[in-house]
Amino acid sequence: MDNHYAQLETIFREAATRNGEYNEMFRFYTEVAAALSQKAEMGLRITQAYQSGSRAGLESLLHQDLPELLSRVEALRRCHKEVWFQMNKVIGWDIMDMRYGSLMIRIRTAMEEIEDYLAGRLQRLEEFEEPRRSFNGKEGLVSYANWYGRIVSASRIAPEA
Repeated sequence: MDNHYAQLETIFREAATRNGEYNEMFRFYTEVAAALSQKAEMGLRITQAYQSGSRAGLESLLHQDLPELLSRVEALRRCHKEVWFQMNKVIGWDIMDMRYGSLMIRIRTAMEEIEDYLAGRLQRLEEFEEPRRSFNGKEGLVSYANWYGRIVSASRIAPEA
């Protein structure tokens, strides 16, 4: 998936130069693809490094990959806000702020937990010892997943925002 989104980033970046009044929308799509090209397989990369005992892999994730992801999400939020305010009323952006805020703090928490693990303050990273489960209990491709409260966490105490 990382490569798929990297390819889309290139396509959207080019499209943002040739679509007149829609250029800003393609600029937003470029930022979405840029963030997803870093995020899509991040959990898999962290899990692989942790389960294989690769301290070097975890160090790289902590000092390079996760900060890069955070930077891309912040750039996406700024771009999305600009496009939103050009095309919509301010009403509704508060929900986007909460969603971006949740994502950014989860990235920071992942960095803190990896740092604590590498420093010996945490003995294990439990979430990476659990078996991966399919989305919504169904195998195969997910055809529709536009419910924030259902995709933000596997926990059933997740908000239905």
